Amino acid sequence: MHLWVEFASDEVSIRKTKNIAQGKKFSEMLGTVVKRYHNNQIDSAQVLAELSEIAKEMRLEDYKSEELGLSSEEYAFYSVLKENESTSFLDDNKMKELIRAIVDVIRKNATVDWSKRDDVRAKLRLTVKKILMRYGYPPDLAKLEADKVLVQGESLADIFSTEN
Repeated sequence: MHLWVEFASDEVSIRKTKNIAQGKKFSEMLGTVVKRYHNNQIDSAQVLAELSEIAKEMRLEDYKSEELGLSSEEYAFYSVLKENESTSFLDDNKMKELIRAIVDVIRKNATVDWSKRDDVRAKLRLTVKKILMRYGYPPDLAKLEADKVLVQGESLADIFSTEN
């Protein structure tokens, strides 16, 4: 059973580096299963059943990305913005348009050290905030979401900087 938990943990770690929202969600799910097992609330068979459910959820997330027609990088930003239902006022096409605009800006501004340079981060934060406001976000919510988008961008910085 430890092998299955280790495998699930590795998969969660990989997802954390690419999609912070998914990484957080699946890390919490896995942590709950392990905690319940250690507290003798569930047995090995139940652990395996719950790990199977987590794997199923992961496949559903992967399918959702494909269903929406978003790349894995675009879906990572989609996941971040969908976390708190702040985009519920946008239809799917507008949401995809917003995500692609954000990814395009971040991709164009990605340099090897962009996440370490305060001036570049500030400019990028302002640009993302303006994009969010153009799509109907109120200024205070746009600022909060821009910060989340930048955190996600930092997790993909290496990928984006090698593309430039």
